[in-house]
Amino acid sequence: MARHSMRKGLGQLFQDEKPLGESDPEFIEMFNRFAYDNVAKHGSLDDRQRSVAVLSSLMGCGAVEEYGVMAKVALRVGVAPAELKELIYQAVAVLGMGPVLPFLSVVNELLESKNVKLPLQRQPVGKGDDAAVADVQGATSGAHVSTDSAPVSGDDANPRFEQLRVWEDEYLYRGCYSSTALELPLRELSTFCLLAALDNVDAELQRSMHVNATIGNDEEFLADALLQCAPYMGFPRVRHALACIGRFQR
Repeated sequence: MARHSMRKGLGQLFQDEKPLGESDPEFIEMFNRFAYDNVAKHGSLDDRQRSVAVLSSLMGCGAVEEYGVMAKVALRVGVAPAELKELIYQAVAVLGMGPVLPFLSVVNELLESKNVKLPLQRQPVGKGDDAAVADVQGATSGAHVSTDSAPVSGDDANPRFEQLRVWEDEYLYRGCYSSTALELPLRELSTFCLLAALDNVDAELQRSMHVNATIGNDEEFLADALLQCAPYMGFPRVRHALACIGRFQR
């Protein structure tokens, strides 16, 4: 769907937000110009990719209310209900259930308001998809972490880290990634933008960049995704993640 459709949908949503439109009209006009004219016109991402990037960064920021607004936009521009669900399911591996539960509640309420019958059926992967997931899993475990980042001390030597890896593989690759509801490039884009919204996760960001590169999400694409997240997670976090991409390229 054309970017114009996304901006039109976003503008309509903020016109519907009467309290903000009435109490802070100049701010809303300034933010809309920033986010939906300047930022949304920039870069290579289509509307679905942009929505995945923004929603993931909002989860990383803990911005539940804004997430609800942008989830409505995501549905309007072609993100499927099952895709919204998958973004949240896999975010548990990064954030944990506590921070993620409010986002799941928001999406459930939104889908029910749209007469989407819950629960949704998850589609299992086929043999070809299963091989692709195995490639991603291998890229994750084999990702090189630059000495410019901050790897966890004792990672390889501590058996408790190995136990965490086992649980992570079980939850992600035999759980979340066992469904074709969300294609791999969008899954890895989501993980990257979610991590970019967090602090002190440079080593995880580098692993995510390595996996994204393995499946075709190159550094330019990830940088474009970060820029789309600037209105939602702020300039400092975007600047920091862009610097991580620069170190990864070297």
